[in-house]
Amino acid sequence: MARIPRKDKIIELQENPCHKAGSIGKKHAEEMDIWTPEEFKLFIETLKDHPAAYAGFNILF
Repeated sequence: MARIPRKDKIIELQENPCHKAGSIGKKHAEEMDIWTPEEFKLFIETLKDHPAAYAGFNILF
């Protein structure tokens, strides 16, 4: 039995809702391509005329 504490009461559940929801993602993830700093510099130069995209990608990288 799982207990979920709340401000005003405790809810007692027969089953953990997280187990029903399952996990997020995959057990065996696919390979990811990651930019090198040099590749990013080449890419970001193409966005000089688009300030919002330029700023967004600089924040993310």
